[in-house]
Amino acid sequence: MTLALIALLPFVGALFPGLTIRAGRGVCAAFAAAFTALALLLLALNAPAVLRGEVIQTRIDWLPQIGLSANFMLDGLGLLFAGLIHGIGLLIILYARFYLSEADPFGRFLTFLMLFQGAM
Repeated sequence: MTLALIALLPFVGALFPGLTIRAGRGVCAAFAAAFTALALLLLALNAPAVLRGEVIQTRIDWLPQIGLSANFMLDGLGLLFAGLIHGIGLLIILYARFYLSEADPFGRFLTFLMLFQGAM
């Protein structure tokens, strides 16, 4: 189940920048960074098993009547890419908080960034 949560956290986190931008850029960036950091933490918790050579798999039956299920797999290459995506995404969130001007649509930027992380 944790693999599905890792995959879904960026999409859930994409809902919050648009809602929290009125509270300020810091709050907006904190929410986006929290979801990305949580996904990175959950990924790091699975890293020791993957580094031992195990392949972690999660299967969620979606429509079992017709044989549809959601399958998630984490191996060494997946761990590398997921770590890069979430790690670089977290750095971009922190950098953009101070780099983008006040006139830039910061909430929209973070929403698109979180959706991009989820798609990757």
